[in-house]
Amino acid sequence: MRLAALVTALTAVTALGPPAAHPAAAQEPRTPAHSAARAAVLPGTVRWLPASDGSFRERYREDGSPAARRLAARTLRAVGSGAIATHLPQGAHIPEVPPMTVWRARDDGSRVARVAYTGTAVPPSGIAVHYDAAGRLTRTVEHVFEERGETQGRVAVWRDGRRVLDAFVEHTPEPSSRSERFTDCTAERDVPGWVVHALTTSGDPEAVGTGDAGAPGGFRVPFANTLLLCSRQADRSR
Repeated sequence: MRLAALVTALTAVTALGPPAAHPAAAQEPRTPAHSAARAAVLPGTVRWLPASDGSFRERYREDGSPAARRLAARTLRAVGSGAIATHLPQGAHIPEVPPMTVWRARDDGSRVARVAYTGTAVPPSGIAVHYDAAGRLTRTVEHVFEERGETQGRVAVWRDGRRVLDAFVEHTPEPSSRSERFTDCTAERDVPGWVVHALTTSGDPEAVGTGDAGAPGGFRVPFANTLLLCSRQADRSR
């Protein structure tokens, strides 16, 4: 099944509404929320996720330098003060010692600092803050994933503080299908099928292979290896 067939036309959603903003978040213009139709996704349609992750890692390397640590501290201060807007839903938060990674581009020295969210915002929720080689902020990409049930969830995406996606997803594979085998495998590794579905909805398959940190959504896919493993396992179980 192709991605275009999987993620059907999005329609306006009224039941969910926009997520609650972080108390210090800047006000944003209201944009239409969206809902993604139910679909039995996986696994063929998510091949671009590991490919995009590989492209990201080819361009970026994890940076633990003093400059990167200073950038991380600066990012946290900006997020905490509201200088960088965040949109944490009710019950979500940034830990006092947040999971945070800084990557540096091999080609131009630009960096990406990513702060992870916890609580009701499930992995891989967080905000990726992009800087050029001189340390100037160039863009932000924020993802919030919220569980709505065992097979359902919601994903919202903001780029530079502007909401560009608000979607409801449901992943219900047919019994005894390759998709069900794939989903069972990922669920055993704490990656629900709806989360993978949500990431395919929120990413940009056209950016695969470009090395753009915005593919998908400004940060590497944290469970790319799980997707590859489970895809192979689903094939072997035929």
